[in-house]
Amino acid sequence: MRTGMVLVLVCAALLGAATDVVKEPSTGVAFPAMLEVGGGKVVCTGVDVRTKYLFKIYAVGHYGDSGAWPEDDGAEELLRYWMNEPVLKAFSLRFTYNVDKDQFRTAWEEGLDKARYNNKALRDALGEVFRIDLPKGDELRFVAHRDGTLFAEHNGKSLGSWKDPELVKA
Repeated sequence: MRTGMVLVLVCAALLGAATDVVKEPSTGVAFPAMLEVGGGKVVCTGVDVRTKYLFKIYAVGHYGDSGAWPEDDGAEELLRYWMNEPVLKAFSLRFTYNVDKDQFRTAWEEGLDKARYNNKALRDALGEVFRIDLPKGDELRFVAHRDGTLFAEHNGKSLGSWKDPELVKA
């Protein structure tokens, strides 16, 4: 009888865990459906994959404060809201391909260029912070707080924080 109860509890835990993740379909990378970050809870609002030359570089889960999101807006309105509103949000990048520090720094610079982020001093400082190798399986997480502060972590270890609402937007 006791063994049967343990089996029921284990099965319930496994089934519960299965519904607490969101999978990026082309890579199979699973992201938690909810994260506790920055003193608040954020929910997974979507997943995607970054490809370059047909290689799947990383899967990304994006998160937002569920109480702050408009419910009836379309994709473009939600993206605009995501970029411009001062709400708690996070990105979790899970690497599915080995990326060396030079490749990552180039991609980082290209992303800031595309976003038209022009703070040269902070760009240079960030270029040094993000001079890291990102092998397959690593996680890079960005958390943006309501006050315009961006926090970055690599495999759970803090890389730093920067208060700059334009950087958060970029």
